[in-house]
Amino acid sequence: MSVFTQLPPWIGFVLIWLLFNAVQWALRWFFARRYSTVMGRFGLTMDWSGIEWKTTRVNKTSSSIASGGKRFWRAWFSVGAMVSIGLMLFAVGLIIYNLGHIISHILHQTLRSRSLDDRINAAASTTPSPARANLTDNTDNDGFVLTPLLPGINLPLSQLGYLILALAINAFFHEAGHAIAASSEEVKVTAMGAFFRFLYPGAYVELEQQELDLRAAWQKLKITGAGVWHNTVITIVTALLILCLPTLLSRSYVQGEGVVVVDVHQASPLAGSLFPGDVLLRLDGDCLTETGADWGRCLHAIQDEWRTGSGHCVPANQVPAETTDTAPMTRSTDGYSVLDCCDPSVANASTHLCFTHSTIPVRLDFTNYSCLPARQISESSSSRCVLDADCGALNMCLHATVENRYTRFLRIDRMGQDSVLYLGSLSDLAQALELSDFVPIGRGRVWLPNRLLLFLQYMLMVSPALAVMNAAPCVFLDGQYILTSFLAVLLPDAKYSTDRRDTLTFLILVITTFALAVMVVLSVSLQLLKWS
Repeated sequence: MSVFTQLPPWIGFVLIWLLFNAVQWALRWFFARRYSTVMGRFGLTMDWSGIEWKTTRVNKTSSSIASGGKRFWRAWFSVGAMVSIGLMLFAVGLIIYNLGHIISHILHQTLRSRSLDDRINAAASTTPSPARANLTDNTDNDGFVLTPLLPGINLPLSQLGYLILALAINAFFHEAGHAIAASSEEVKVTAMGAFFRFLYPGAYVELEQQELDLRAAWQKLKITGAGVWHNTVITIVTALLILCLPTLLSRSYVQGEGVVVVDVHQASPLAGSLFPGDVLLRLDGDCLTETGADWGRCLHAIQDEWRTGSGHCVPANQVPAETTDTAPMTRSTDGYSVLDCCDPSVANASTHLCFTHSTIPVRLDFTNYSCLPARQISESSSSRCVLDADCGALNMCLHATVENRYTRFLRIDRMGQDSVLYLGSLSDLAQALELSDFVPIGRGRVWLPNRLLLFLQYMLMVSPALAVMNAAPCVFLDGQYILTSFLAVLLPDAKYSTDRRDTLTFLILVITTFALAVMVVLSVSLQLLKWS
């Protein structure tokens, strides 16, 4: 493992930022004139925060698109204006709710910490109680509706590319909405640009301000609300694509015939036994895994079997008459001591496991232990059990001595291949495999459906978030202009004083901007505290 992969994420980002600025400085120092010429020709600028592209050749394109169906675009953006008003009001309510929830969470944690300190101080002079040994709050879901995505903290670095691509696509269609809406209202688009700063992409359009000022309030609302309207449309389209994905991929993939292995973690003991493309049919013999949901359900069922029955019902004639009458040796696995009656020096030790067919109390007498072939026992097992009586006549209940609450012995059945035996923790098994419901037909790429679905999921997460947050009536967001145009429509100059309307607009902007800033700061702080 490289030393760079062990560094905290923020150090990696700082190194990338330093490298970016070093390259930029070197280009300016050694190729000053040529650097300026090339950058100016392509409309590029670079500074300490990132890179930006800008062009003034966009008005002709947006005008030609808008002129292709003026009635359609005006109706389209009229719907968008009404949607943007709804999104603005929803954003205000969401900010208030999320901020209140965060503050409530912080107060709860503060009071809980004080209560815990009091109990610790009180317990110092009394007899400790075993009931107080576990005081850890294991609740991971804080219930926040809006949570910032921080690469390397609550966003896996391996998925950062999906987030950047989803942001870039949404930013493009967001700004395209503003440009087309402006052209449909005969407002000139003077420039359009895109940038990549602090690992996040963005875009913008510049309009002829004098022409925009001459437009009616409703026309301005259609232009300012066009961006969040397009983000909303992307959300709807993405949701439909996710729902229709099985149909769209039906010619190259089938579902309901097992789960296919997409990737195996290299550190897992399964890395040499399972491979990408393997189709898994059953887990532990009788639990069907037709979908990924079935796989998760089977893992939970096997975990619960530790309480209801962890043995294997096998024919009695498969267990030799002679048993180990001496105490098996004790060894440690996963931090727990287990009994093992298999001699490690014997050639077949790697294919055998120690089993007992005694009831649990009798096991403490170190009797009725047998070293048996693990595959034979697993493949002949008809069901799980606790005692011999659970298996019926001519069968007995065998328990693998290595099994405990965390370590399980089970079988994974594959399509057209030998089954794979697994001995380890269920949590490791769940994390070791990347699975897909889409089983490829012919030349279908096994990884494609998962990657496509993950990208669509990021689109479905980013698109509504951008629509709602951009519609928030805050400074520097689209919501600032949506609010101004909406109040101008709601409170026209003929009936209401412009000064009073501007004062109301200012107050709303100040309050919501402050609330959003506090919410973001607290959300980021909580994520950093949880990560540290």
